[in-house]
Amino acid sequence: MVKKILLYDWGSLSQRDLQESLERFAPGYELIICDLTWKNYDEDPQFTEAFVQIIREKQITLCLSFNYFPLIARICADHNLLYVSWVYDCPHNTLYSDTLALDTNLIFTFDRMQMEQFRGKGVSQIYHLPLAVNVGRLDAIRAQVSPEALQQNFAAEISFVGSLYEDNFYKQITYLPPYIKGYLDGICRCQMWLYGADLLEDVPDDILLSQLQKYVTLSVDAGYTMTYRELFCDNFLSKNISHLERTEALHRLAERYQTVLYSNSSVQDENVMWRGTVDYRNQMPLVFMASELNLNLTIRSIRSGIPLRCLDIMGAGGVLLSNLQPELMEYFQEGVEWIGFGDVEELLDKAEFYLAREELRQEIARNGYQKVKDGFTYQHALQRILHIVEEYI
Repeated sequence: MVKKILLYDWGSLSQRDLQESLERFAPGYELIICDLTWKNYDEDPQFTEAFVQIIREKQITLCLSFNYFPLIARICADHNLLYVSWVYDCPHNTLYSDTLALDTNLIFTFDRMQMEQFRGKGVSQIYHLPLAVNVGRLDAIRAQVSPEALQQNFAAEISFVGSLYEDNFYKQITYLPPYIKGYLDGICRCQMWLYGADLLEDVPDDILLSQLQKYVTLSVDAGYTMTYRELFCDNFLSKNISHLERTEALHRLAERYQTVLYSNSSVQDENVMWRGTVDYRNQMPLVFMASELNLNLTIRSIRSGIPLRCLDIMGAGGVLLSNLQPELMEYFQEGVEWIGFGDVEELLDKAEFYLAREELRQEIARNGYQKVKDGFTYQHALQRILHIVEEYI
């Protein structure tokens, strides 16, 4: 009997890659797409009615989505259906919903520390699964573009694709007493370029947080267990730290090298070349192919996982220059498949060294591409997901 997967499409950048891969690499499963919209991902009677109708009419076996949505979790629990979610955001606030404990959930997250955090809270049906890329799509893009067109449109010594988070919530708080503001600014500065230790787990202390709550009120919806510390540190301080790191890195690099930024963010540095945004599926891979080095600076709320951007770069055959992210160091060999740095000075040193060595860069690009192709495609990820799914259905 053919099993039927109801794939929820909410517009994720990787949605088409997942859909195409399910159609190719999920034998024995029929794929049905649902792109209904909701007013609220916790509760929406109209969405629920329409979603349930699809479940019944199509005789769905399990539901699947990128990221976790309590509304779908409740529907699946009510109809005794397995709900499989693959989380690629960190933080992902909906994981703090009390629906996470439903025994019809099967959750995969790309960040091992995030998995361990929720297992420590008693959530047993959460698993670690790195993200994936569609290498076949990236290969096709490479085959269709000429080297001349790449050089003309996207050539750069160093490129960075991503947000600078210049309008993060923390920067918008302008009314804190000087001693609280100075303390929080100091924490951000201390955490900058410090990898392997998360100061935000213990600093600021509970006394400061209680004082902070007098000035910054953060509410958590009913049914959510996120603490004030988690909410403020992950959504306010982490993004500000990433803003400071990314701004400093681009500024220091642009003083020496041709440094290009692709972003919605504004840049206040005349040495950084701003080229607007690029389309994820068709243009971004060209940036990675044409740039001599591709910079990744992981947002601070991702504590251990490999950001999708790293796999995007290596899967496109680009040279990855990244901070020392724990799982990146675990799965990929630094200096062989990617280039790592621990602080801004090492970033500058590595940029100087590798920009002067084209053959070495090309070798690293080939090695990184091959590692991604051999172990980080959707085919590999779906084999893992469906193997575990079979244990639950």
